[in-house]
Amino acid sequence: ASPTPVLVGHRVIASFGAAGIAAVDARSGEVLWSHQDLRIDHDSNGAGSSPVTDGQRVYLNCDGTDARFVAALDPDTGRILWRSPRSNPIDKAAYFKKAHSTPVFRSVAGTCELVTVGSFLVSGLDPDTGAERWGLELPGFCAVPAPVVDPEGGVYVCTGFEKSQLWAIDIPPSGTPEVRWRQRRQVPLVSTPVLERGLLFHVSDGGIASCVDPATGRVAWSERIGGSHWASPLAVNGFVYFFDAEGTTTVVAADREFRVVSVNVLDEGAKASPAVDGSALLLRTTGHLYRLWD
Repeated sequence: ASPTPVLVGHRVIASFGAAGIAAVDARSGEVLWSHQDLRIDHDSNGAGSSPVTDGQRVYLNCDGTDARFVAALDPDTGRILWRSPRSNPIDKAAYFKKAHSTPVFRSVAGTCELVTVGSFLVSGLDPDTGAERWGLELPGFCAVPAPVVDPEGGVYVCTGFEKSQLWAIDIPPSGTPEVRWRQRRQVPLVSTPVLERGLLFHVSDGGIASCVDPATGRVAWSERIGGSHWASPLAVNGFVYFFDAEGTTTVVAADREFRVVSVNVLDEGAKASPAVDGSALLLRTTGHLYRLWD
């Protein structure tokens, strides 16, 4: 159950990887449509990429051992509107081809662009057609974290396994991406970094949290908070929440100085990233769904 469903109007659209994709009416639970037309082989890991929407279409990364593409669907019917094959052939063993990252949107001169990460590649796609506007080769494979887009248009990408790095990428009007800096220490393989108050925060799988200046790549601090981390950190109101798989949530100030604000413990750990409902958190642990509020 790694992929997160997306809500389009009253339709809850969920991907189950090889088992298919489906839309359910949020009000009645009725299955509105389902199909297996995007079926790919994820090997033993299962699917990881979540569907996303711009309100007009639903987009999904499909990076398997047998086929690699990005797809757009009609949320009303499930009809596949386009498929965009990955532009980088991979002449390696099959497991090097799969990936689990979720695409994100980027605003470019008033238009929308889909930023998507696969094995050894980050690219920007035209949401209307799936055409690749730009692409940049990466050193890693089987990427899991989603790319992060800042308000100035920069993109931050965790490159994946083999050579785990964090890249800051600028995409000028020419569309030719330029790497601003690379970071090679304590880069997450699973969780997605977050931006808060002009700083970039991330946590390694082994529990080393870091604060990075997004302009220069300089590490302001890097501290062990412990635990193993699958869930992505959450940034809100000047705080960053780190959720570990053992049940501990560490809250730090979104600042250049490391300061732990609070530590909270649940009986069960969480590998799923939390959702926000107003001032409340929805957190799925190994056996329960919690609603936590101030």
